[in-house]
Amino acid sequence: MLKSVHGKNNSSLSVFPDGNINSFVDSLQMVMVILTFLYVLPAIVILYNLTNINVSERIRELSTVKVLGFHNREVTLYIYRETIVLSFVGIVSDLFSGRSCIKSFWR
Repeated sequence: MLKSVHGKNNSSLSVFPDGNINSFVDSLQMVMVILTFLYVLPAIVILYNLTNINVSERIRELSTVKVLGFHNREVTLYIYRETIVLSFVGIVSDLFSGRSCIKSFWR
């Protein structure tokens, strides 16, 4: 049983002596927003660069598709569809591999 010290009840220990946990939580939330932004921004830049590399390497194939009668919008949707599918596959595989890494780390 904890006894009171200096007239205060020590039944619960607190990291925040003044009880102001809200400011700490707000600070952590702001840090999380900044970290999320710092992780999302490079991901967008990488996807943009990969799409540009993909288009520049396959310019002949895309020209052939246009000669066959596809419109500009159809060719653009072809490229975006491929990028979205590959991104989705990467996200799903990374989620599973990240989860397995975390499980193996915590064992």
